[in-house]
Order: sequence, then structure tokens, then C-alpha cells
Amino acid sequence: MADTTEIWAAIAAGASAVAAIASWWVARKARLVQESSADFSSLLEVSEQIRAAEARVHYAKEEDRTFEFNALLNCLEAIASLHNDGNLRPSTRKMIGKYLIEVLTFIRNDEGMKRLMEASITSGSTYEELEKFGTPQGIVGAR
Repeated sequence: MADTTEIWAAIAAGASAVAAIASWWVARKARLVQESSADFSSLLEVSEQIRAAEARVHYAKEEDRTFEFNALLNCLEAIASLHNDGNLRPSTRKMIGKYLIEVLTFIRNDEGMKRLMEASITSGSTYEELEKFGTPQGIVGAR
């Protein structure tokens, strides 16, 4: 029969194992929360940059509008690339997808914006990430 020292040693070993598993779980959860926070912070930063680019297009003088519109398209291309790569958290990816659908649909339906976009395409690879995003979404000619 085991003496009390062996019993307490077994209990301590079991408790250590449980504590190790709990520590791993807490560390994993903390890392996931940190990644989510970083994703959200990045999304807010990008959203602000895009909002500012949209405002510059809206308020630009006619001679500056093409330049400002191209800057906006470059921001949209960057977030389309992030979305297409699939390396974002699902909630961030969903928000970006909805936003891109809204913006690309607006651009395709507004004759002035549509002309600006068409004029900004200089090669087959210009805004290819926007095209790659828009095609499965049913946004014909997303670039």
C-alpha cells in the first residue's frame, strides 16, 4: 500500500499537469486575443486611410481628381489583396469583403467613377486583386 508521501506526490504531479495545460490554454487564448486586437487595429487604420482617400477624391479639383482616385484605388487594391490571400481573421475578412462589394458596385454604377477607373488601367495586371475579388462576387469588370 502506498504511503501518504506517494499519494501526495501523485496528487502534486496531477495538479502540475493540469496547471501546465491551463497555462498553455490561457497563453493560447491571450495570443488569439492579441491577434484579433491587432487585426481590428489594422482594419481601423486602413479604414481611416480609405475614408481620407475617398474624401480627397470627392473634394478634389477636376485636374487633381484622377490622381486622387488612383490613390484610392491603390488602397482598395491593397485590401483586396489581403482579402484574397485569406490570411485575415474571419470577422475582419467579412467586413473587408462587404466594404469592397459596396465600393466596387458604386464605382461600376457611377459613370464618372467608372470612366476614371477605366482610364487608370494601364496594363493587364493593373488592379488585378480588385478583379480577382470582384469576379466571384458578380461585380462584372471590377477593374
